[in-house]
Parts: sequence; C-alpha cells; structure tokens
Amino acid sequence: MLAIVVALYFLYRLAFPKKTELPKSNENIPKKRNDETSIVGQSRVVLGYRSQPPPTPATASKSDNSEEKADTFAEENASEPMEIDVPAEYENESEEPGNEDVDTNEEAEELRQTLGSEAELAAGFSYEEMDLAVEAVSQPESENEAEAAEVLYRLEHTECVEQLAAVSPEKALRIKSLISLHVQSIELTDEENRIEDTSDFNIADFLS
Repeated sequence: MLAIVVALYFLYRLAFPKKTELPKSNENIPKKRNDETSIVGQSRVVLGYRSQPPPTPATASKSDNSEEKADTFAEENASEPMEIDVPAEYENESEEPGNEDVDTNEEAEELRQTLGSEAELAAGFSYEEMDLAVEAVSQPESENEAEAAEVLYRLEHTECVEQLAAVSPEKALRIKSLISLHVQSIELTDEENRIEDTSDFNIADFLS
C-alpha cells in the first residue's frame, strides 16, 4: 500500500513538476530605481504660457516694411527746405521792436475803459491824474511814478483801484508796489521834518 502511494506521488510530480523560484538578485533593485529616476528626469511639465504657439514672423516683416517706407519718404523729403526756428525775442508779435509802445497804450486804454467815468470823480482827482495812475500801472517804468503812487495811495480802498487790481495779478502787484513807494516817501518826509524841528530847538528860549 505504501509503495502504491509513493508511485502515485512520483507520477504526480512527473505530470506536474514544481516550479522552482529563482532567488532575487540585488542587481534588479538598483536597475529599477535607475529606470524610475530616468523616467522622473525625462518627464516635463508644460506651462500655460509655453503651451501657446510661438509668434509668427509676420509682425517683424510688417515693421521692416514700415521702416523701409519711412526711409523712402525721408529720402524723398530730403530735398525740401528745413524749417528755421524764429528767435525767441521775435517769436511773438508783442515782443517785436516797436510793438511794446502800441501794446502798452492799448492796455492803458482798456484800463481807462474799465474805470469808466468814475475815475474823474473818485476822491476829487481829475481825469489827467487818473490817466497818470493808469499809465504807471501799465508801464513798469514811468516818469510820473511818484504822482501816480500818490493817486493810488489815496484811492487804495476804492472801487477804482480794486477794478484795476482785478485785471491781472501783475497789475495788482504793480499797484501794491506803487502804494508802498508813496508810503516810504511819506515816512522819509516825516523823518526829515522831525530832524529839522530838533535842530532848531534851543533850550535857552525856554529859560529866558
């Protein structure tokens, strides 16, 4: 009976031989890691802006054509006369020689029209005196500055002077300087009179 069982076992092994497993070698593991490393190194991430198609060279060709056209037009216009810059002192007609007096007179006339008939009656001044004041305000250098300064000083807080000062900031500054000039002349006159009074003082006149 035992012999039969042993014979059947050998027949079974002959019919279905047992697969022998080869021992795992250490060389397979690093090779697998190298493959993984190579796969990781070869993988690429495509960014959004890099995934866009590269610009076509059509724009460059257009710009080149425009530059060529610009050069062509420049060569055609090269024969035309160049523009000549006008000197700064003659750039405006008001600054040309001979026009300063005309502009000043026109400006003075505008100031006279601004004042109207009130100028003759304001503070008892005549039209001629008011005309001197208007001329002094319009012209930086006037021969009658002292007289005009007195007129403006006496009319400092009147509507006439306020209308003159409202014409422009330059006119207001000019009026202020003329009034200050008259104030200085008054102070100088008072100081001179005070010195004369003290020089004539004699104490003997009071002791006698």
